[in-house]
Amino acid sequence: MVIPFFMQEPDSIRNQTKLLPILERRLSIIVHPTEILESVLYRLQEKTGESIEYSTYELLPYKAKAKAYTQVILKEILEHQFDGTPFHYKIYKKKLVVHKKEK
Repeated sequence: MVIPFFMQEPDSIRNQTKLLPILERRLSIIVHPTEILESVLYRLQEKTGESIEYSTYELLPYKAKAKAYTQVILKEILEHQFDGTPFHYKIYKKKLVVHKKEK
């Protein structure tokens, strides 16, 4: 898909956003009713431009919660999506890592 130049985000805004801690970045994303958690994390990774570590195998059975997020910080999106699942996240060596909660 080609995005017309007048709709593209200026480099200066993109660079300023990259300076924010990943969990504080504001994103807009629509999570569809048929999506799984792994798909949402993949798309969040694409939107932030940052690596998010997770196990596709562990996430496959979990459905995502359908919602349209508009300029919501990543932390709030993750909290909503992981609510009621055995997953949580943490920052480890400047990367966002998704893992199962300790029992």
